[in-house]
Amino acid sequence: MGNYRTQLKLPGCPELSVNTLKSKAAADAFPAKKMKRIRNNARVITGKKAHTFAYRQQEVVDQEPSIKDFKDRWPALFQQKEVNAEFQRLMAVPLKERFMAQLDLHSSQLIRVIRAKGGAKGC
Repeated sequence: MGNYRTQLKLPGCPELSVNTLKSKAAADAFPAKKMKRIRNNARVITGKKAHTFAYRQQEVVDQEPSIKDFKDRWPALFQQKEVNAEFQRLMAVPLKERFMAQLDLHSSQLIRVIRAKGGAKGC
């Protein structure tokens, strides 16, 4: 590939002469200078969600959007982590721990119902 680029550059292929590091200024002669760095934005997103909580709540109460519209407008809220965080914010109780505790509490009754049905589907 390097030899092919050299052969194209000799007759003056403009694309190759622009993209070479030799034609750039010394300060810009780094291949990854203008690449965006990937940052962990979880903290930033959490802060912005905290600021928009009242707005989202008002939107739900006043406009009563459908689930589809709400999901299109706030897609991040439908991820598992965000559902847990919103439940924690609204109810002041951790969702997963509460669910697991209630499942443990009612597991014997659930097992009895499942055995009584004998694996039959339906109600």
